Amino acid sequence: MRPLRPILPLALLVAFSSHGFAQSVDTAGLEVDLHDASGAVVAGATLTLTQIDTHDKRTGVTDSHGRFRFPALHPGTYQVIAAKNGFAELHQANIVLNVGSTATVDLAMTVASADTVVQVTAQQPAIDPDNTTIGQTISEREIRDLPSDGRNFLDFATTVPGVTSTQTTGQNSGFSVNGQRSRSNSIMIDGVENNGAINGNVRLTLSQEAIAQFQVLTEQFPAEFGGAGGGFINVITKSGSDQYHGDVFYFNRNQFFANQNQFSAANPNIYNRNDFGGAFGGPIKLNRTYFYAATEYIGTVTSAASNFCHNGSLRASGATCTSTTYDSVNTTLATGALIGSPVRGLDFDAYIPQSSALSLSSVRIDHRIGNRDTLIGRVLYDQYIQGDSTDAGTIYDISTAAGTYTHTQNYFAEETHIFSPNLLNEAHVMVAPQRLKQQGKTAGPGANIDGIVYVGQTADFPVTLNEDHYEADDALSWTKRSHLFKFGYQLNYVRAHSYFPTAFAGQWNFYTVTHFNQNAPDIFTQSFGNPNTQLNDTLMGAYAQDSWKATSRLTLNYGVRYDVDLQPQGLNGNASDPIQANLSKGMPRDLNNFAPRVALAYSLDKRAKTVLRAGYGMFYDKNLLILARNTLESIETLTLNTATPVTATQQYKTGPYTSNTTYPTGVGRAPSISLADPGLRIPFTHQVDLGVDRALTSHMILSVTGVHVTGEKLLKEANTNLGPPVILTAANAASLGVATPTAQQIGRPYFANSDRVNANFNDINVTGPWGHSNYNGLRATLTQQAQHGLTFRFGWVWSHAEDDAADFLNGNYANNPYDPHAERASSNEDVRNRFTASLVYRIPYGGGRGLTHQLLGNWVISGLMTGGSGTPETITVGSDVNNDDATTDRPFINGAMVGRNSFRGGRQSNVNARAQKEIRTFRGERLSFSAEAFNLFNHNNYTDFNTVWGTGATPTSASYGQPDAASSARILQLGARYSF
Repeated sequence: MRPLRPILPLALLVAFSSHGFAQSVDTAGLEVDLHDASGAVVAGATLTLTQIDTHDKRTGVTDSHGRFRFPALHPGTYQVIAAKNGFAELHQANIVLNVGSTATVDLAMTVASADTVVQVTAQQPAIDPDNTTIGQTISEREIRDLPSDGRNFLDFATTVPGVTSTQTTGQNSGFSVNGQRSRSNSIMIDGVENNGAINGNVRLTLSQEAIAQFQVLTEQFPAEFGGAGGGFINVITKSGSDQYHGDVFYFNRNQFFANQNQFSAANPNIYNRNDFGGAFGGPIKLNRTYFYAATEYIGTVTSAASNFCHNGSLRASGATCTSTTYDSVNTTLATGALIGSPVRGLDFDAYIPQSSALSLSSVRIDHRIGNRDTLIGRVLYDQYIQGDSTDAGTIYDISTAAGTYTHTQNYFAEETHIFSPNLLNEAHVMVAPQRLKQQGKTAGPGANIDGIVYVGQTADFPVTLNEDHYEADDALSWTKRSHLFKFGYQLNYVRAHSYFPTAFAGQWNFYTVTHFNQNAPDIFTQSFGNPNTQLNDTLMGAYAQDSWKATSRLTLNYGVRYDVDLQPQGLNGNASDPIQANLSKGMPRDLNNFAPRVALAYSLDKRAKTVLRAGYGMFYDKNLLILARNTLESIETLTLNTATPVTATQQYKTGPYTSNTTYPTGVGRAPSISLADPGLRIPFTHQVDLGVDRALTSHMILSVTGVHVTGEKLLKEANTNLGPPVILTAANAASLGVATPTAQQIGRPYFANSDRVNANFNDINVTGPWGHSNYNGLRATLTQQAQHGLTFRFGWVWSHAEDDAADFLNGNYANNPYDPHAERASSNEDVRNRFTASLVYRIPYGGGRGLTHQLLGNWVISGLMTGGSGTPETITVGSDVNNDDATTDRPFINGAMVGRNSFRGGRQSNVNARAQKEIRTFRGERLSFSAEAFNLFNHNNYTDFNTVWGTGATPTSASYGQPDAASSARILQLGARYSF
C-alpha cells in the first residue's frame, strides 16, 4: 500500500475541490455583445450556447452593458441563441472557439414578435480584440493536412515565429522560445503537465489522431500558467460526438525513396519505416456520454556506420583509411594495457543495425451529469524501444551502443461544475508513471581519442530513471459585471529514482592517435560511491487574475502568481562513509517567487480591425531534479592526467551494473564532487512586448510585434575549487608540471594542481544562479484563416539572443572561472533572421460526376518552409590546456582569448511538401492517398562544424571550419487513409 500514499492527498483534494478554485488553460471562452438596430445595448436577454458536436448547453443573461462572458468552454464549434421579449429570437451559428482564447461576437437584435427567428450567418471577427497573449493556434486541419516528418506534433511548433529548434545538446523539450533555454518550456495536455521533472524533456508524445488542436504561447500568458520562463504548448485531445466516426491510416518510407547526405555512412540498402494506426469515436449514450480512442505504431529499421577513418581530424593527422589503422588500435586493446574488462576491437566499415518501435495509445470519455456537471476521463500510453543504437555510429564504435526502453502512462480526470451562469469551477487530477532504462552493450571501460573514435562503454550508461508524477489543480471562474476573475492553485508531487553510475567503468582519454598507440592516456576518469538517489519533490502554485473589459475598446488582463518548490530534503547519508560525509543533505529552497503580470488590448477603431497589444510579465522557471541528483547522489570522481594510473583501477568491478563503493587509496589525487550553491534560486524572465494586429480582410491578419526578454538567476556550473591562475611561461612551465608547453599554453592563465582552495578535493563543481540572458526580437506574421479552401501563415523574425552559459549541464564551464564576464556572447539559440511558412490549400474543384471532376477535384496541397541564419558555435582547443579539468578551453591568439560562440554556421533552408487525393464514396466515406517529400530540394543543412583549433598557433586540422554533419537528405513517404 505504500506506493499509493502520495495519491491519497491528491484524491482528497480533488474530491473537495468542486467548491474551490479551478484552472482553465485547456479551455476557451466566448463573449457575446448584444445591441438593437439603433446600437443601444440589450440588457437582460437570455443566451443559450450549444456545442454542435455534443449538444452540451450553457445559459447566461446579458448585463447592463448588453454583455455576457461564457468561460471554460471546450474548444469546438458552437451556436448561440439570444431571446428577449419584444425582439425576434436570434440564432448565430458556426462560432469556432480555440484553446486558450476568447472569441467575441457582436449581435444585433431586431424588434419583432417572440415567435420570429432571425438566422445570423455573419463571419466572426478576424481579430480577437480582448486577447493579450502572444502565440498561435495549430488547428486540427493543419495537424492532419500539413506534411509531418516523424508525425510528432511538436514539430509544428517551430512554424510559429519566435520558436526555433534547439541547438543545445542534452535532454530537453527540443525547441527554444525567444532564445531561451529549451529546458525552460512547458508542455501541457488537457491542462496538466507533460514535462519530465528530472531532465525537462517531453514525458509523453501523442498520436496526431488524438489531438484536436494545440496552442503555442510565446509570451504574455496569464497568471494561471506557471513553471516556464520560455514558452508554453497547450494541447487539447479529441473527444467523441453524437456521430460515429473514425480513421485507419498507413504511411511508409524506405530505401528506394531515401537520399543520403554527404556525411552519411549508413548502409543505403537498409532503411524501412512503417507507421500505421487508427482512431474511432462516437456516442455511448446520445447527448450524454461520448468516447474517442486512437492508436499508432511506428517501427523503423536502419543502420549507422562505425568508420572512424572517414573522420576529417584523423585524415588530417596523416593516417590512411586502411585496415592498418584499425589494426594499430585493436593491437593496443588486445594487450590488456587498458585495465578492466577488455572491449571488442574496431570493425572496418562496420554497419551497425538500428531499430526502434514506438507505440502510442489514448482513450478519452466525456460524460455529462445533468446540466451542471461534466466529467472527463482520459488514459494515455507511450512505449518506446530502441535496439543497440544509442550513441553508436560515426566516431562511436558498436561497442558503445546501448538499448533504450521507455514506458510512460498518464491517467487524467476533469470535473466541471456550474454553480450559476456567472460562477464555474473546474478541477483536474493526474497520475503519470514513467520508467526509463538504458543498458550499454559493453560492461568494460571506455577509451576515447578526442574527436576521432570512441570504443567501450561511455560515461552515460547504464541509466535507470523512474518518475511518478501526481498533479491536482483547481480554479474558480467568476464573472462580475465587466470582470472575469480567476483564482486557482496547482499541486504537483514527484517521486523519482535515479540510478546513474556515470564513469563507474572508467574512462580513458587520449588527445592523439599517437598517444593511443603508445598506451599513454592523457586523462583517466572514474567515479565511486552509491549511484542510487531517491528524489521526492513537491511543487505548489497559486494565482489570481482578472480580465477587465474597461471600455468597449480596452481590455486589461492582470494578475499575480506565486510558486514554491520544496526540493528534495533529508537525504542523511552514512556519516562514516568518506564519500557521503562530504555531500549535501538537501537542496536549497527559494520561497519568495511572486510574479506580477499585466497586459492590455486596445482597439484603435470601433470595428476592432486594428488592435494594439502591450504587456509586461515576470515568469518563474523550474529547477529540474537532475540538479538535485548531481548534488545529492553519493558519488565522487577521480581524474588523473598521468600515463599510468594503475592504482586508480583497484576498485574497478566488472558486470552490467558496476559498484565502486569505496574511493581508492594511494592514487595521489583528491576526488571531485558536485554541489549546489546555498543561494540557489528559481530562474525567471522579464518579458515585455508591444505589437499591433491589423485585419487586412475578413480572413487575413497582419501582426507586427516587438519582444524583449531578460533572463535572471539562470543556472550555471563553475569549478569553485580552482585557485587563482598564473600566467604560464616557458620559464615557469616545469614548476607547474608542464614539461613541454604548447603554443596554446604559453601566455595563458594556468591552474596548478597544487593550488586548490580546499585541498581535500580536486574539483568542486558548484551549480549556482549566476547566469543572465537577453533577447530582443521583431517579428511579423501574415495569417490567412480558411477561405476558399486556403489557409496559410507566413512569419519573419529578426532577433538577437545573448547569454553567458548555454546550460548548467554537459560541461558548459567558463573558459576561466575568474573571468565570468568573458562568457557573455551570442547564445547557442541565436538565429538572427528566420522565415517560416505553412500552407494548406484544398483546391476548390470537384464534386461533380464527370471524369474531369473525379481526376482534378478533391486535391489537398500543403507545405512547410523554414529558413534562417546559421547558429553560433564555440571554437575550442580540443583539450585541457589550462588544467581546469574541462575541455572548454578556447584558443589564445596574439595575447587574446577567442570569444565564446564566435563561429557562425551556415544558413538553413528546408521545404516539406505534401499532395493528397481524396476519393469520396457514395456513403460519404473518404479514401485518400498522399505523397510527402521532406527536404524537397535536398538542401545540405549543416548541423555541426569542425571548430577544434588544436594546440598550435594556427589550426592543426585542414578540415577546421568545415562542416562535418548535416540534417537528413530528401526522403519521400507514401500514405493512405480511410475515413468513415
